[in-house]
Amino acid sequence: ANTIKTHQLTLPGTDVECYSVEFYSANGLGWIMSDAPAGMEILSGNNIIFSRFVKNFGSVLAIPSAFKTSGILSSQAQVAAGFAIFPNPTTGLLSFNTPTAVDVTIIDMTGKVVYNAGNVTDGNTINLASLQKGIYMARIASEGTQRTEKLIIN
Repeated sequence: ANTIKTHQLTLPGTDVECYSVEFYSANGLGWIMSDAPAGMEILSGNNIIFSRFVKNFGSVLAIPSAFKTSGILSSQAQVAAGFAIFPNPTTGLLSFNTPTAVDVTIIDMTGKVVYNAGNVTDGNTINLASLQKGIYMARIASEGTQRTEKLIIN
């Protein structure tokens, strides 16, 4: 608990590959040992190509098609296959990896909408520096799908 582990590796092959990510919990409760965010980030150089923070997910949380790569994470050919917001926690600037344009709604813990942005596309950044430090929910919606992510502003 409360540790950061860093591993550097090169994925084999030269073909474009799609990779899934799986989180495991031996006790079946997920990663809920503290209020601190727990999760995983996969980087290629200084670019985050996958980011997910988790809490109670049971024994296994599988994320199919989490990212694509040309076979070597450090190559410039990697592309995020799914959706990601980063960094999280953030000091205010929030970036997006998204295969389609999304609408973003930031909601405080009282349920009040404190920020809206429409038509956010891949690589876009929104500035939340005017919001108070704390925990928020980011509701991300695109045509036919919607998801909610916990967001921490430091």
